Amino acid sequence: RPRQLVTALSAGNANRAFEALAGGGATKAEVERALAAAAASPDALAAAFLELNRLFAHEPDKAAVFRTVGELAEPYPALAEAHFAVALAGYATGLSDVGIVAGARHAVDRALTLKPGWERAVLLKAEILNKRSPAEAIVFLTDYLKDNPGSRPATGALAQVYVEQKRYVEARALFDRLVAADPTNTDFRFGAAVLALQMKDWAAAESQ
Repeated sequence: RPRQLVTALSAGNANRAFEALAGGGATKAEVERALAAAAASPDALAAAFLELNRLFAHEPDKAAVFRTVGELAEPYPALAEAHFAVALAGYATGLSDVGIVAGARHAVDRALTLKPGWERAVLLKAEILNKRSPAEAIVFLTDYLKDNPGSRPATGALAQVYVEQKRYVEARALFDRLVAADPTNTDFRFGAAVLALQMKDWAAAESQ
């Protein structure tokens, strides 16, 4: 199975590779060997870590998965995707444990240090922050959007935090911006319509 994973990774197919392992109930040792073999190709190793959490998706003990992913990532301290995998595993626990929260935040911060501005890590950090402090998530996403105003995923994430905080004016302004940037996107239009409805702007809601 590790050989199958390495073969699939070398062909650039991380999804198929991890399906091969997951389908056979991969052990931690098998994954360690597969990652070590994939390390010959930086791109393959990065892809492997981005898919890593899928192997443990059905494990009920998410705290144990967090520890396991952390151990698997230890040999690769300079790889942003390895730290991302740890942060994602921490987020999957529900972040009810203070130690896991600290570990997840440290991991995602390390990923962003190694790969500044990485949108996928930015969105994960916002989710982690939002679990504990929506205000921190808002500040973080707002700062990111100052430097990356065209990021639609980050704009949508900030709008969602505003909606959760019932700050509908700010959320609607962001959805209106998304609609203006992509008028054919029905998800953006639906979000703008819902927020217009919340604000009793019937004409705008109907129009959207």
